[in-house]
Amino acid sequence: MYLAPNLKLLLVLCAVVAGLSWGAAIPRAVALSNCTVTGTDLAIDSEEADFLLRINSYRTENGKAMLSLSTNLNRAAAWMAQDMGQRNYFSHTDSASRDPSARARACDYPGNAGENIAAGTVRDSGLEAFAAWQASSGHNANMLNSNYKYIGIGRAYVPGSTYGWYWVTDFGIVNDGTNGEEAPPLTAPTAPGYDRAISASGNLQLHWTDLATTE
Repeated sequence: MYLAPNLKLLLVLCAVVAGLSWGAAIPRAVALSNCTVTGTDLAIDSEEADFLLRINSYRTENGKAMLSLSTNLNRAAAWMAQDMGQRNYFSHTDSASRDPSARARACDYPGNAGENIAAGTVRDSGLEAFAAWQASSGHNANMLNSNYKYIGIGRAYVPGSTYGWYWVTDFGIVNDGTNGEEAPPLTAPTAPGYDRAISASGNLQLHWTDLATTE
């Protein structure tokens, strides 16, 4: 097990990181509701691509390496954005009771994951999502974390949901051998580990940091 040198600092930002059993295998998703997304949702759209350009420019300006897309982290992020909207909740713990790392592994990513999420009726663009996370210390720390090398980006609009637009970015340190291109789908209560930021407009964002990995 590898623990990044700056994990203690990030734990302070995150308040608590949930304890996970790294020796136990996390079950592969076995139902459509657990991880599968359509090819259209798996491929990043123009606003998600805009966010990727913004975060990589921001990291470069701050002396950090650019992030590469991961197909499996894209899958996890897209699934989470849809699930929060469709099931009308806002949390890093999903409807299958998984934290970001467990969800990433269920979506075929071979490591743990950090995560930023945001929701709001006016948060449809990459610029708005980026600006919201940049203005929050914990989310900004995730975006500039030098340990992260890979990213998955997902956004979803769900009519009739509380917030309308839902954004998710998942961060990883393990190379899963993918490049963010479309891949076939898999077949077959608020948790500790994050900080909550609520703006006066009612928009929400959360961040989760998990740098432990089996690699």
